[in-house]
This record gives sequence, structure tokens and C-alpha cells, in this order.
Amino acid sequence: MSYITRNANLILLFLIVLVATSLVGATIYFQSSFDDINAEYNQKLAELNNVSTQLEQYRTILIKAKEELQLKLAREEEFTTKFTEVRSTAENLEQDKSRLLTDKKTLETELQSARSDLTRSRSELGVAQTQLASTKAQLAKTEADLDREQDRASRLNDDVDCLRDTADANEGDC
Repeated sequence: MSYITRNANLILLFLIVLVATSLVGATIYFQSSFDDINAEYNQKLAELNNVSTQLEQYRTILIKAKEELQLKLAREEEFTTKFTEVRSTAENLEQDKSRLLTDKKTLETELQSARSDLTRSRSELGVAQTQLASTKAQLAKTEADLDREQDRASRLNDDVDCLRDTADANEGDC
């Protein structure tokens, strides 16, 4: 039996070596596979981070484009409003121009009439100037008479004041 136990021990030893070799081989294989999967995972993670960064950049660009679009729409609306205002102002100015041209013609007619009246008035002015000169001379004479009378009235007022003072004081000296 020693032969059988010896064979059995050898078979068991062989099986243990075989299992140990298989285990080492499987461990190396799975470690290699795990390293490959881990490397692939890291690569995919890097790509995902890269895609996330690009997505964030695109999102930023999209937000800026949206803001610019809104700004352009607001400007276009403002431009439309201003254009409408300018158009209505231009129409009003055109109407004012027509009215002013009509007023100009009327005023030119009135100016011609006034010029003819002025020509007539100039001849009347000469007569009026002569009368004015005469009136000025009379006024100057009247002013001189008035000044003399005011001086006389002032002296008389002084005399009256003196007489009142004398009558109040009963002194007879003025």
C-alpha cells in the first residue's frame, strides 16, 4: 500500500501544484485583465472629463449666444420703435414745411402790402416829424416855465414855513 499512498501523495502533490499554478495563472490573468479594465476605465474617465469640459464650454458659448440674441432682438425692437418715431417725425416735418411755405407766401404778400403802406407812411412821417419838432420846442419851453414855477413854489413854501415858525414862536424875524 505504500505504493498507493505514495502515488496518492504524488497525485495530491501534483494536484496541489496544478491548482496552485492554475491559481497563480488565474491571478495573473485576472490582474492583467483588471489592469486593462482599470486603464480603460481611466481612459474613459479622462474622456468623460474632457467631454464634460467641452460640454461646459459649449454651454457657456450657448448662454453667450442666447444673451447676444436677446440683446440683438432688444436692439432690433428699439430700432423699429425709433424708426417709427423718425418716420412720423419726418411726416410731421413735411407737413410743417408745406404749412410754412404757405405761410411764407402769405407773409410775402403782406410784406409787399406793408412796403407800400410804408412808402405812404414816410410821406406822412415827414409831416409828423415837423409837428414833433414843434411840439418838442413847446415842451422845452413848458419845462423851463415849470422849473421856474417850481423854484418859486419852493421859495413860497420856505416863506410859509418861516411864517408858521414865527407865528408859533411869535418872533417876527424871517
